[in-house]
Amino acid sequence: MESKDRKLILSEDVNGSSVRGLIQKILEINLYDQEKEEKEVGYKREPIELIVNSFGGSVYDGFALVSVMETSKTPIHTICLGSAMSMGFIIYLAGHKRFAHRFSTFMYHEIISGGFQKTEEHRRNVKECERLQKQYDDYVLEKTTLYQEKLDNVKSTVTDWYIPAEEAVKYGIVQELV
Repeated sequence: MESKDRKLILSEDVNGSSVRGLIQKILEINLYDQEKEEKEVGYKREPIELIVNSFGGSVYDGFALVSVMETSKTPIHTICLGSAMSMGFIIYLAGHKRFAHRFSTFMYHEIISGGFQKTEEHRRNVKECERLQKQYDDYVLEKTTLYQEKLDNVKSTVTDWYIPAEEAVKYGIVQELV
């Protein structure tokens, strides 16, 4: 493995298939770096670059990728080129350093669940959606300068909150424009 193998791309919906390869590659790079650290004094881990251009998708699959990103000893830099929306937004926020092009757009909204269910099944689904929404919001609050009141206001007044790159800098979403 060479350092050139450290560019990863998420440019589709977030689902089991789209995150599987990313998770595998992040784990492989971490193992490679660990072995190099054990053999070479002064070895420095080069960052992984994860380019994000995604409209989002599965919350569960997205949080699986976020979990791997957070536990990566090798730093992961996320770079938004295009869009980081919905679950793509959360994945973008998981970067140890976060960059975006000035034409990038971010989007926050409530998680979406649907389907026809029996009443009791629907109640259980609502509880799970509330749990996931809290996890989603807590992550946004942890990684940005946004406040819960702002997120609550967005959820009560608009369906989707689109955030241009320059505004995203103001909220601590983007650390540096490229």
